[in-house]
Amino acid sequence: MHVGRKISGILLKVPDLPANGLNGLPIHYCAEQFVNDGAMPNVVMKAMKRAMAAEYSRELSSKVFEAGKRISRLGFWVGSIPGYGLRRMLCSPDSTHKQIMEFHERKNLSTDRVTLVPGPSEEVQTVRKIFRMVLEGRTLKQIASHLNEQHVEGPRGGNWGFSTVCDIIRNPKYMGTQIWARSTGKLGQRRVRTPENEWVVRTNAFEPIIDEHTFRAAQKLITQSKSDQYLLDRLRFLLATAGSLGRWEIRTTPGIPCEQTYVNRFGSLRKAYALVGFERRDLTKTYQTVRRVQRLRSEVVNSLLSRFPKRVRLQQENRGQRPVLYFSGAPPLLVVVRKSITVRNGKQRWILSAHIKWKHSVLLCRCNPTNTKIEKFSFFSSLPRGKLLLAEDYFDPERCRSATEVCSLFETAGGR
Repeated sequence: MHVGRKISGILLKVPDLPANGLNGLPIHYCAEQFVNDGAMPNVVMKAMKRAMAAEYSRELSSKVFEAGKRISRLGFWVGSIPGYGLRRMLCSPDSTHKQIMEFHERKNLSTDRVTLVPGPSEEVQTVRKIFRMVLEGRTLKQIASHLNEQHVEGPRGGNWGFSTVCDIIRNPKYMGTQIWARSTGKLGQRRVRTPENEWVVRTNAFEPIIDEHTFRAAQKLITQSKSDQYLLDRLRFLLATAGSLGRWEIRTTPGIPCEQTYVNRFGSLRKAYALVGFERRDLTKTYQTVRRVQRLRSEVVNSLLSRFPKRVRLQQENRGQRPVLYFSGAPPLLVVVRKSITVRNGKQRWILSAHIKWKHSVLLCRCNPTNTKIEKFSFFSSLPRGKLLLAEDYFDPERCRSATEVCSLFETAGGR
């Protein structure tokens, strides 16, 4: 359990420590009037103080959000990075310009405001060129390739891509309109999409780089939806000419929509490939192995849950996350299933991912040579370190307990 502590109006998350502290060290609250001794009056006071701190943060969050809405309605910039072709201008409350604010610079007076103005002339000309190329009928991928061929420096000195061009084309700030609060994430929560009727829209808030007619015409061209049949016909054409399908072929062939278009329309590139009769056998084999390993891991977890229904609890937020089992009176247990490979000498090895971070006990399940079932289960008190390929001799009795049945492994140890 974590609780909030208020320091200078900020809600911090700190562990809920017992009265006797952590590892026997006492915890003293220096700025509070109660004593952390576990007595009932002090426990009640501590809980009340924490509730007050959480309520203060909630009210402060609402006030800051309402202040942002009010400033946006006045036509001032509330965001941070202005974007390519624009710069932040510091101004007084009556909109009198003071100076250009460089990257990482902030205003020093709370009464001052920030607006957007056109940036360097070369960036402004590039933005207008992008819109002009859209009206000429070029795709966003073709525009990005053209700008890279002309060695035009992109946002933050990088190269141009489909997403960077799309961000410029779709953003109404280039025609002087500000839209604020399209998404919100209060008090550290996940950002959620705000309904369109709750957006704060202010037209003519900034000096436009593109006139409204040009912006609307560009939006109409890029939002014209191509049919599924057209997208699949372009994939069939690419397959006939290149002999294969992949991200590289899609990106480098003119006239082919970008891979993100196929992902958005069909769910994934693999599904789009299947609709035109193409199958990436190398990717399919790896994908099937991953799915088999996930199914085997689920079978191990379900067998333990059914065998010890009152003594074990599962924690797993989604199917792709590694499951953690909590046995009563024991540390958490991570369940890891490792696929098998055959090395050059013909011996079997098991791959252990180096990015797994875990400090407690581990149930390591080893697959058979075909990765179709688990042939042995091993219980380690901690995750093996510094090993990527585990050999059979690594699983000796001095390091771990092993068994061919997962339930028998735990029954011999008294359910852990």
